[in-house]
Amino acid sequence: MGVPVDDDHNLDIYVRENDVALIQTRFGARKVSQGENVIFHVVEVSAWPFSPQDRFANGWITWLDLADREDRAADTVLDRVFGGRLRD
Repeated sequence: MGVPVDDDHNLDIYVRENDVALIQTRFGARKVSQGENVIFHVVEVSAWPFSPQDRFANGWITWLDLADREDRAADTVLDRVFGGRLRD
């Protein structure tokens, strides 16, 4: 099950470092400075956190990645997936 974050129609994809060249060639992926619709998160093979059957990041990995990037969507994940943020 995927983690719904924003309704902006962008797609975050995690790829192994050794698959980047294949993806660029096969799908014509290229860097853009604005107007992106797919965001690739390149992960070193030794740090790959997913099993072969995983198709979606679990909620905790999603939250950790977004929080690490200081993305506002991290709070959305906490609200929608984990029932809310801790408040003082």
